[in-house]
Amino acid sequence: MLAGLLVPGGLPAAAQPENLLAGANAEETSVYENLWDGVDAADDVRVCTESLPVLPEGGGTSLQATPFPCSPAFVDMNGDGRPDLIVGDAAGFLWIFLNSGSLGRPAFTQGTYLRTFIGFGSKIHPTDWNGDGDIDILVGTFYGDVVVLENLGTPQAYQFVSSKGIPRYVDPRFDAPANHRLESLQLGSERMLLGTYMAPWVHDWNGDGKPDLLLGEGTYSANSVRLLLNAGTSRNPKFVKDKVFFLAWGEGREHLTPAVADFNGDDVDDLLTGTRKGLFRLHSGTPAAEKTSTAAAAYLRKTPPPALLNLDREWSIPGVDSMSAAYPCDWNEDGLNDLLLGGTDGRVRIALNTGTPEQPQYGEPTAVRGIDTRTDRLRSPTWFVPNGFSVWSPNHWERSRFRSQNMSNAAFLFTAEEQLPGAAGKGVEAVEGKRFMHFRYLDGYLGWVGGRTEGGRILVHSSAFTLKIRNRYTLSFSRNGGKGGMSWLITGVETTKPASEANPSQHELRNQTKSFGASPNAWRKQDWSFRYDGKNKDQEVQCHFYILLPPGDCEVALDDFQLVEVEP
Repeated sequence: MLAGLLVPGGLPAAAQPENLLAGANAEETSVYENLWDGVDAADDVRVCTESLPVLPEGGGTSLQATPFPCSPAFVDMNGDGRPDLIVGDAAGFLWIFLNSGSLGRPAFTQGTYLRTFIGFGSKIHPTDWNGDGDIDILVGTFYGDVVVLENLGTPQAYQFVSSKGIPRYVDPRFDAPANHRLESLQLGSERMLLGTYMAPWVHDWNGDGKPDLLLGEGTYSANSVRLLLNAGTSRNPKFVKDKVFFLAWGEGREHLTPAVADFNGDDVDDLLTGTRKGLFRLHSGTPAAEKTSTAAAAYLRKTPPPALLNLDREWSIPGVDSMSAAYPCDWNEDGLNDLLLGGTDGRVRIALNTGTPEQPQYGEPTAVRGIDTRTDRLRSPTWFVPNGFSVWSPNHWERSRFRSQNMSNAAFLFTAEEQLPGAAGKGVEAVEGKRFMHFRYLDGYLGWVGGRTEGGRILVHSSAFTLKIRNRYTLSFSRNGGKGGMSWLITGVETTKPASEANPSQHELRNQTKSFGASPNAWRKQDWSFRYDGKNKDQEVQCHFYILLPPGDCEVALDDFQLVEVEP
């Protein structure tokens, strides 16, 4: 048996150094669902998804990435008498699917998304907020703001943005011109902040002809639905601290999502709330006279009343097991309250009421259908692009650094390709292997970074690798296209002092980064040599690799990644 592979001359072949980025070369793939028409390959309506940080049940201090559902509604957006489908997704897009069917038989083809950002984990409620006859959108956000996306158009021709990305939701920690921001509702002279993950519902609760506001809490304290009575007018709603009441207790339930309709056939509005675990809680309504007098008496006493609504019952709907939110509507025009449901998978489903007005019954919901026009692609499972608030890094510093760029949503694809069209009919093919990675923005919507700058995504290679402190490495890869200002980053955390009985361990960041210039529309190989500097020679540090794209449009193909250790 040969001891090793022989080369001419009888000497063993030299062992090839391990490529620490071998998984970055897109040879292993999975399906990348192209959802930029709002419809998946099965012709189900489906929008973008996002996981957001929440505290795990039972307490603890570590936030966990949790898939959030989309938030659907069924309202006539173009004045043709047929309700349309409006969906706010967890990545901050608002989608509109115009109804091409008829009353009782809604039908949809594709959706269009607004080129703006309405906040991560958005909960929407379409309503004529300012009394001008068209439909505006109220939005509850992760940070607890309730904002208004005002319809700048008409009842027949909606318009929600004045220019690309403006106005939009802006992280309250960042400065931005007033005309860039969506209007935040005020409580007196201050921003209305009653918790996080707030879910709004607009309804004239006390029958005085003015829209009031119901807010469901997503926090882990009182877990209640609050009622804010309108202290302004029907055309200019205003809210003050003295007119904020607890409407219903959540009794330990979390992520409460309120909706108002008559669910027991007595012509009195009831309150339905969704919850984190998928249960729906029905609170029986109070007759208008009693409801008004109770709220008025509480206002005169200047003390909040006890919960105004009693819990009638809880129910579940088959297939809804987490983060339930429902929009009551008469989907099939049979006089019964059906429930439009948004899923954590981005799909929208309808649960038809097969009971009666007095005793609703809901079976397993069915998917709302569309027509898929944007073909699915392939992707590398080791690459992704954080589009917002994903908790994707094992390292707190990395999360803080990249979140600080305030990346709102963008329309992009980052796929594994075998070939792309090229100049003079000559296609772009892989440098090494069968496939290469290809990033591009779509529809001219680059998203925003840092409050005012378009573009600037981060391409993340999610597979960790190990580098040794003070050892030398070479990095190389090929790229086609791109622009100046791109850079790569390798980052890890060195343990500079181990833990002792008296003190915790100490750590320091160990980063290696280089910028590189523009590239022609042809493959160009680039390589760098570096020593991974630190204090403790030979300490092994777990690292991650990123490509940082500059602001502005930046289409780029990447291939043949090599990261190897070399002799000192």
